[in-house]
Amino acid sequence: YNKAGAVNRIELLQPDGSVKVCTGKKECEEAILKEISVRFEQAESAPICQGALFDLLGYGANTKTAIEILEGRFDAPEGTDDATLTLFEEIGRIWKLMESGEVDIKVTKEDFQYYWKKVRERTASSYSGLHFGHYIAAAFSDRLSEIHALKLSIITKTGCAPDRWARGLTVMLENIAGVALVTKLRAILLMEADFNCHNKLIFGSRMMALGREHGLVPDEIFSAKGKTAEDAILLQTLVYDYARQRRLTMVTSSVDAAQCYDRMAHSMLALTLRACKVPQSSVNCMLQSIREMQFYLRTAFGESSISAGGKNQVKQGSCQGNGAAPAGFDRESTVMLG
Repeated sequence: YNKAGAVNRIELLQPDGSVKVCTGKKECEEAILKEISVRFEQAESAPICQGALFDLLGYGANTKTAIEILEGRFDAPEGTDDATLTLFEEIGRIWKLMESGEVDIKVTKEDFQYYWKKVRERTASSYSGLHFGHYIAAAFSDRLSEIHALKLSIITKTGCAPDRWARGLTVMLENIAGVALVTKLRAILLMEADFNCHNKLIFGSRMMALGREHGLVPDEIFSAKGKTAEDAILLQTLVYDYARQRRLTMVTSSVDAAQCYDRMAHSMLALTLRACKVPQSSVNCMLQSIREMQFYLRTAFGESSISAGGKNQVKQGSCQGNGAAPAGFDRESTVMLG
C-alpha cells in the first residue's frame, strides 16, 4: 500500500484452496471490479426484489403500491414472504407515527456555508475533480453559496440528479491488517462532494433529527462524537448487573452484519426513508444515482480508465462512503427490530 492507503496487490482464492497474488495494474483492477459487481448485486436475492412484489414496486418504490404500504392498506399477493409483510406493517406504523412531520429538503445559503466551512479540505472525493476545495472556497462567497444551495434544492425537489453523481471512485482498504484477499477488502466509494453534502444534510441530519423528535431513534447509540467504546461497555455491564439483581430475563446478541450497506434492497430502503417522511424526490435522486453508478478505481497504480456498473447494470446497496448510509441502515434496523 502507498501512503494514501491505495491497494497495490490483490489476493485471489483459487478453487483448490491456494491463493493467487496479483501485482499488476490490469489484473488488480479486473479482480476488484469483478468483486464490486458481485457485492452490489447481493440485494437481488431479497423477496421484495423478485416476483409479484418487484412488479408492483420496482427498484424505486415510487408506485401506488408504495403508498398503500405506507398507509397500511396493502393487500399482498398470495404467497408473499411473511417476514416481508411484517416489515411492511412496521413501515406503515412508523409512517403513521410521523404523520405530522416532514423532512425539509430546501437547502439554503446558510446550510451550504455551515457545512463546507467545517469540513477538511484534504478529504478525498469526486471523480469529476470538483473536490472539497472548490466548495470550501465558494462557502466564503454569499453569491456563490446561494447559487450552489439553489442547485442542490432544485436537484432534491425534482429528483433529477446530475450524471456526474452516478460516477464514483472506489478505494479498497484492508479489514484485517496484512490480508489482501479481494473478498475481505472493504470498498469505500468516494462520491461527488456535493452529492455527499446532499445526503448528509437531508438523511444524516434532518431525517434523523425528525426521527428523534418522534421518539424513533433510541438513545443507546455510541458511535457519536465524544463517545467511546468504553462508554458502551460500561453501560452494558450496568444493564447486566441490573438484570441480575432484579432477576430479569435478558438476551444479548452480538451481531456483525457483514457487508450490510451493500445488501440493502432499494425498494425496501425507499419505503423506509419515505416512512421517515423524506420526500420521494430526494429519495429518488440518491438511490437512482447509486443504481446507475459507474465504479472507477483508485489504486496505487492511479485511477482506472475502466469501470464496473453503469445504467445497464443495476446495483443496489447504499455504499460505504455515502453520508446517508449510516442513517439509512439505522432506519432499516429500526424497522427490522420493530
